[in-house]
Amino acid sequence: MLYFIIIYGFVQSSIALYLLQFRSSSTRNYDFLKILIALILIHLGVKLFLLGFLQNQQLFSQLHSFTSFCYGPLVWFQYRHFLRKPLDKVTYLLHLIPFVLAAFVYFLALVLQLPEQFPDLFNNLFIYFGRGVVISFFVYSSFILWHLRVQIQTTELRLIRQISVLLLLATFTGLLFSTLQ
Repeated sequence: MLYFIIIYGFVQSSIALYLLQFRSSSTRNYDFLKILIALILIHLGVKLFLLGFLQNQQLFSQLHSFTSFCYGPLVWFQYRHFLRKPLDKVTYLLHLIPFVLAAFVYFLALVLQLPEQFPDLFNNLFIYFGRGVVISFFVYSSFILWHLRVQIQTTELRLIRQISVLLLLATFTGLLFSTLQ
């Protein structure tokens, strides 16, 4: 069942990425949201690989995707773009440091075969990894929603609000399911 849910999400993300390209106009672009959807596709692709190809339920449930650390910053970048207040390159890079570190840890864990070689280290490491994702989702979504409370609601800003609410819902749903296990 879980396998089909992930496939469904993968297909939906693919369709959204395809349709988003037609939404661009001369005054607004959705580049950061396109990157977000592409990263969601990578995330779901990795999950499909772990569950479908490797058939490893433990890795599937414990190995959070490094791409999750980009979701909040990308929504923030798009929000700033819609306000016509883009950030400088250094600020973009600072917001992406957790993503870069997470990608490094993720690939290092896979290359060193931490789940098999050092299961305790792997479990401890990815507990903190998961907590970092939760913090990132919560902080960025809350921050964006806080700023949106005083903004004139354009179509683009309503889209940012919806995405931020979805990130918060994903955070709380993930926390709920993790406490039920």
